[in-house]
Amino acid sequence: MTVKRKPRKPAKRGRPRLGEMAVRWKAILKAAARVFLREGYNSASIAKIALEAGVSNKTIYTQYPSKVELMADVLRDRFEKSWERIDSLAAGRDQSLEQVLLEFTKEVSREATSPMAVGLYRVLIAENPTAKVLSEIYESIRIAHWDLPLSQILQASMEKNKLRRVNPQELGRALYHLAISNLRERALLGHRVTQADIDRQSAFAVDTILSAYSKIQTT
Repeated sequence: MTVKRKPRKPAKRGRPRLGEMAVRWKAILKAAARVFLREGYNSASIAKIALEAGVSNKTIYTQYPSKVELMADVLRDRFEKSWERIDSLAAGRDQSLEQVLLEFTKEVSREATSPMAVGLYRVLIAENPTAKVLSEIYESIRIAHWDLPLSQILQASMEKNKLRRVNPQELGRALYHLAISNLRERALLGHRVTQADIDRQSAFAVDTILSAYSKIQTT
């Protein structure tokens, strides 16, 4: 005699584990970035982002009470993609200053000219008059993730008598703009920025700064 088994009930799913939650929030941030790029900051909404991410409005509100805070994390997520590599350069001991600065400028330039970063930058520029707080958030995140590690690299070299003593934050900003401004402008205008472009501009920027500020050793 064949015994019919009762169909097994699906196991109840509890709360997502910590790792699963991290993956889910990464997916939500990516969905939010797509909506901000497509709609602009002012026209984007939590409801549109929730629909894009396939979650409820409530899910997003548990983590982000406002759209501003969600946009801040979208920007922060972009910077963190290059921050870990940059932070390791700041702590590095095996490379020359020229090699470290070249790697730094290349890393930052690759991120700054990526399609997603350029798109978000356009959103900030276009909506700055109505969302000034966004530009302030962008500045604070950039300072923490790019400017500070670079100033630490330069400060350490000054203390080792490799560079003339000047304000490391100002010197870092000069290097940053020499390496990035032209490339970002081209990307914003829709031109393709290649790795060869990045390598060439980075070499120019680093050579310019080191030629002007390297400590001249006298005998």
